[in-house]
Amino acid sequence: MLAPPPTTYARSGEARIAFQVIGDGPPDVVVVGGPASHLDLQWEDPETARVRRRYGSFARAIFFDRRGTGLSDPVDRLPSLDLQMDDLDAVLDAVGVERVALIGAVEAGLCAMYAATHPDRVSALVLINVVGSGGVTLNDERRAQILDLIENHWGEGRFTQLYAPERARDERFADWWARFERACVSPLMARRLLDLNAQADVTGVLPAIRVPTLVLIRRDNPLVPVAAARAAASLIPDARVVEADGADLYNWPGADDPEMDLIEELLTGHRPQRSSERVLATVLFTDIVGSTE
Repeated sequence: MLAPPPTTYARSGEARIAFQVIGDGPPDVVVVGGPASHLDLQWEDPETARVRRRYGSFARAIFFDRRGTGLSDPVDRLPSLDLQMDDLDAVLDAVGVERVALIGAVEAGLCAMYAATHPDRVSALVLINVVGSGGVTLNDERRAQILDLIENHWGEGRFTQLYAPERARDERFADWWARFERACVSPLMARRLLDLNAQADVTGVLPAIRVPTLVLIRRDNPLVPVAAARAAASLIPDARVVEADGADLYNWPGADDPEMDLIEELLTGHRPQRSSERVLATVLFTDIVGSTE
C-alpha cells in the first residue's frame, strides 16, 4: 500500500490550516468533509484511503482539516463561514491553484457559499446530502440526541449510528471510529460545532450558484432529511440531482460507487472506462488410457 501524502500547513491570518495533496491536475479539486476530520488518522481506515486515492486517480485532490479540528490550529471562538472561506483561500494559494472544483459532504455550507461568492475561482461543485439550513437537520429532538452523545458518550464511537450505521457492524471500523472521534475534536469543540451548524443557513445563496453542480442524495440516511436535501437542490439553477439507496453518509460515494463515476465525469468531461471482468480461458480434459478402470 502506498504511503499517505505528507501533511503541510497554510497560514490563514494567525492560524495554520493542515492540508494534504494527492494526484496530479488538472483538474484540481478540494474535498471538504464535515463537520470535522483528521487528515492523518483517516488514512488508517482502508475504505477512506481507497476513496482518497480514487480522487487522486483523476484529479489533484486537496484535503484539509477545518480550523479547530484535526491537525489544524485550535480556536477559542466559532469560525464563521467567512473565516472558513479565508482558510480555503489560504490552502488554494499554498497549493498554487487558480480554479478548483469543490466537493462538500454533509455539512456543505462552506462549499456552497464559496461557489456562490467566488464563481471566478470555482470550476464545478458537488454537494452531497446538503441542506439549506442547519436548523432543518438539527431540530429539537435531533439536537438533544447529539448533545447527549457529546456530553455523555464522546469518544465511544456512537456517532456511527448517525454517520455510518451500516459500517458500524464491522468491529474494526467501530474501534477506529472511536479513535477518529476523539482525535477530530474535543467534546467542547464538538458542542461548539453543533451550535455553529445549527445556526448555519445558506438557503439564500443557493440560487446564486452559477457553476456546473451535481447534488447527490442518499435516501436511507438517518441524519439528513431527504425532502430537505431535495428542497435545497431545487434552489440551485440547473443542478443535476441524483438519488441513491443506502444509509451511510461517511465516505460516500465509495471508491467503486457509480456516483463516484458521475463526479469524475463532471470534473474531467468523460466517464471512467471500466475494465471487463470477463476472462477467456481454455480448459483441457484428458484421460490416461485405462485409468478409469
